[in-house]
Amino acid sequence: MTSQPVDVDRVDLAELFHGDYLPAIRQLGERRRGVADPIDEHDSGTGEAVWLGLVGSGALELGIPETVGALPRLRPVAPVAEMIGRALYQSPYFDTLTAMDALAVSAPADGHGLLDPIAAGELTVAVAAHDDLSASAPLDVDPRGHLSGRRRFVAFAPDVDYLLVVGGHAEPVAALVSADRPGVLTRRHDDIGRGDLYAVTLDSVPVDLELRLPGGWEAVLARARLRHACYLVGLCQGALELTVGYARKRQVFGQALGKLQGPAFRLAELAARTEAVRTLAHQACADADAGEPVELAACHAVLLAGELATDVGAEAIQLHGSYGMTTACDAQRFYRRAVVDGIRFGTGGQLRRAAMALVSGAV
Repeated sequence: MTSQPVDVDRVDLAELFHGDYLPAIRQLGERRRGVADPIDEHDSGTGEAVWLGLVGSGALELGIPETVGALPRLRPVAPVAEMIGRALYQSPYFDTLTAMDALAVSAPADGHGLLDPIAAGELTVAVAAHDDLSASAPLDVDPRGHLSGRRRFVAFAPDVDYLLVVGGHAEPVAALVSADRPGVLTRRHDDIGRGDLYAVTLDSVPVDLELRLPGGWEAVLARARLRHACYLVGLCQGALELTVGYARKRQVFGQALGKLQGPAFRLAELAARTEAVRTLAHQACADADAGEPVELAACHAVLLAGELATDVGAEAIQLHGSYGMTTACDAQRFYRRAVVDGIRFGTGGQLRRAAMALVSGAV
């Protein structure tokens, strides 16, 4: 396993996610209504090219820890996550990084020989856990060690090499399962984001690799929440950039829409909230890199980021008017993705309960 630090300066995605390409990237993988509707062949090819560019930039190498048995740094991933959020780029990238975290700390501390192939883009992983990606979902393990259970929301399940299945009863299990095993059944959701969320059923599926996590799943989950919070911050930034640009050009009552006090104040408030959540998420990433516990901060960050993303998306639709609801405008895409991605790690109620449990435990 490689144990050399990866410099964030290596990950220069500015060209890949250049503003001229963003409209095309934001449409990638978007399905028409109907669970059986296949992805457009042209979009599929373009999406694969973007993924290869992401891998070629070294973005997955950020999941390699600097020392054996440690967790990789989070702070360098934050700006990458924001770029991906601005572009609304949908891929197994974040789930794959979560799996790399689990592999990095699982005994033996060599990543089971999988970290380097994953960093090279040779293997991808999707997380199959509870609806809020916690370890509380039921999972049956028979005497042979085969898994049975159902996971309602798994991203890119048919397109990855492995599923990181998490769950159980008294003692949660974390295990890698080949996604093409017999007994792994997938069905795509026809969700408002028109993306790649699947219901996955496991029927007596053999385990390829069981992971023993010394700090439990919660430590891995907190890091996943922080990456997702940074992604949602990028989504907010992209939606605000789009809306501010439109407000500068759109003329109403003889002046630019953005010069009217009402819209201007609302956009200013959303920009301030976005910067505040960004600061919280980045500070929590830095704290995690310093070895501080960040479970509570991660709950706060992903909760606030999810609510903010929905607010920003709704305001983008409002200020674009009827044009914002057409397929020619990305405002509706930002809103639809915010509705789905904003609760990817739990609804507001679920995250508040999780935060309260952490606060109660600390008192």
